[in-house]
Amino acid sequence: MKKLILFILIPFFIACSNDDSNNNINSQDNVLIIGGQEYPLAKGVLQFFNAEDGTADEYECYLVFGESSMPDDIFLADFDDSYQGLVIDIGFYSDNPDGVGNFSGYDVGGEYDLTGGDGDESYVMFYDVAATQLSVSKSGNTYSVEFNTIDENGNVVEVYFNGNINVVDAN
Repeated sequence: MKKLILFILIPFFIACSNDDSNNNINSQDNVLIIGGQEYPLAKGVLQFFNAEDGTADEYECYLVFGESSMPDDIFLADFDDSYQGLVIDIGFYSDNPDGVGNFSGYDVGGEYDLTGGDGDESYVMFYDVAATQLSVSKSGNTYSVEFNTIDENGNVVEVYFNGNINVVDAN
């Protein structure tokens, strides 16, 4: 009798635990969230430029996330004509040559485009927001990125990405 009760209860507990996990955003998901609306992210690119003031120990970094068709050299090519798709770019300065660290406030800025259209009119900016938080960590070839800010329309903007990011040195 005890075996029969366990046989009935174990699948019930497994089903309940699976339902709970599907209702929460997992930081391992690659997703852009704007005002509660989720957009899947398939690709990440990290581009480096030396800082404009010429210091060798500070790097101008751009994290760019989008669809799988997004080119690696998105800032080096004329992507307005060649790439049509979701894109979010996050700019920041880092003392680390691999862009890892925790960054916040006015040191982080960027924009996103959900329409995939040409021109600047489709971009929504986020910059000069004191509440902005960016965390970039790396283990082997895997980057983990968490980003949180507010855009110019007052929407909460979040990025969660965990995976391979293509690195482009634009120097």
